[in-house]
Amino acid sequence: MNPQTLLHRQVNPTFIRCDKTSSQAFMPTSQVFRPTPKDGSMLSVSNGDKIPADQSYQRFVTVPLGKSIGVLSVSVAECLSLEVPVVNDPTEEQPDHCFIDFRKKTNSQTEKIAAKLRNHAVTRGWSHGPIQ
Repeated sequence: MNPQTLLHRQVNPTFIRCDKTSSQAFMPTSQVFRPTPKDGSMLSVSNGDKIPADQSYQRFVTVPLGKSIGVLSVSVAECLSLEVPVVNDPTEEQPDHCFIDFRKKTNSQTEKIAAKLRNHAVTRGWSHGPIQ
């Protein structure tokens, strides 16, 4: 990976503010980039150098419980600027798997970083979707 590599994150439909009468329709919340307790402070993403966003989406929604409205992406450089490293973590099923490492961050730091990552992704625009 290089600093410009995009990291694709699936957007669960519950992490969207959906007001079709507003300019904020399909506005993702910062939850998209905040690891949950089951993540162990390691936020799963796909390495954009190895898989395009649309293929990452298609693979994700075909697995049981794979719910996504689309894909937002942040760059490795954006993560590093916020002091959250990106770790390659390939698996047989997902050779492009990586995670953004929040393990050394407090809950408060994690929330602030997640909001900043969301802002970077929203500025970039949807990499795939949103699927309505």
